[in-house]
Amino acid sequence: MSLFVLSFENGTRFFYNNITNELFDENENDVLSQPDKKPTGTKAEVVSPETPVRKTRHVEVLKIQLGLKCNYSCSYCNQAIHVNDSSHTDTEDALEFMEKIKSWVVGHPKRIELWGGEPWLYWKKIKVLMPLLRQRFPYAQFSTVTNGSVLNDEILKIIDDYDFNIAVSHDGPGQFLRGPDPLKDPEKREYLEKLIANRAPKGKFSFNSVMCAGNHNPQEIRDFFYREFGPDVHCDFEGVVNDYSDGDIGLVKEYTVTDYAQLSANVLKGLYDGNLHQTAYFGGRYQNFLQDLQERRQAEVVGQKCGMDRGTHLSVDLKGNVTTCQNTGSTGNYLLGNIYEEKSPELSYSWHWSKRRECSNCPVLHLCRGSCMYLEGDNWSRSCNNEYYTAIPIFFAVMSDIAESRLLTVEGEIIRPEYDIPTA
Repeated sequence: MSLFVLSFENGTRFFYNNITNELFDENENDVLSQPDKKPTGTKAEVVSPETPVRKTRHVEVLKIQLGLKCNYSCSYCNQAIHVNDSSHTDTEDALEFMEKIKSWVVGHPKRIELWGGEPWLYWKKIKVLMPLLRQRFPYAQFSTVTNGSVLNDEILKIIDDYDFNIAVSHDGPGQFLRGPDPLKDPEKREYLEKLIANRAPKGKFSFNSVMCAGNHNPQEIRDFFYREFGPDVHCDFEGVVNDYSDGDIGLVKEYTVTDYAQLSANVLKGLYDGNLHQTAYFGGRYQNFLQDLQERRQAEVVGQKCGMDRGTHLSVDLKGNVTTCQNTGSTGNYLLGNIYEEKSPELSYSWHWSKRRECSNCPVLHLCRGSCMYLEGDNWSRSCNNEYYTAIPIFFAVMSDIAESRLLTVEGEIIRPEYDIPTA
């Protein structure tokens, strides 16, 4: 636990406890005037190799991994190092999967996500799955993330028939840092425009961008999509890039000290100007943190940011292999078990934030929620820093609004990962 001293432009000082999530003034008064309010929330699972979490049959979020194949080779793909570890499946596996999942999943998932690679490359399997999934789970919301490059009229029809939520991964002005740009291909762009016209009016379309070094101004990214498709198109953010590098695969460029300063300044300006409050990633996190403070939600209720530490969130391929998450292959440490086996799969190769000393001594714990739960070593250290410098401006914006004065400094025993950040 750390107690952080917050100093504001008007001379005010607050004291923030990141574990109890309490905020006091210099007279030890509760800043939000709720001293008698009981903390809310349910205690999160503390997952680690020593304290694994068992997956339950009462699935709330079902992530179906169709395969990790993709027609693009994006420079910082978080699946790239796992491609050779994924299982090969076909339409017969899809049929068997649907037959056997009837006896494994109890109740009805709220959300069913189809994942690749590029999911629409697995068109034959999707055509088999969708009627059976809708029949088995009539109230589930379907969703998927695509690079938008293989759309056609038949795919657009099934998206509409099954009322998909669709996100297109595209980094706006920084797409060239990531990989090919479907917007520069007239035929691909035409189908993307049809997709937007069909799904956007229903609130079921967005462009999702990843910020990386060289493309970390969220306002510029948002403005790119407004210029391309008009002010009504929804754009949001998958977040800041995490480091899943292995050899030549990973970050386009490692963040430097200067990059981090620019990233934080860009986000803070967007929040102070009000331009980022309409996004789920920035505005939603701002509101959630403010609500957490108001409800005094303590750190013990904070689970991992992706939700895959929960027993009710299941990632599974069409052979029934349960994996750590949809971005990992079905071998080695990331294979948790199989739904066709009697014993429920167990998540063990992951670390709850409380198992990392940096998280317990971080002012943005409630915003970051532990970065990626299965990363280790330098991969985790770099990802932790990327997340920190994205979250700290949200912390500053929330505290500034509470104090009605700009937050200037946060002091305390802030422990950061032990590695040298490049200066240039």
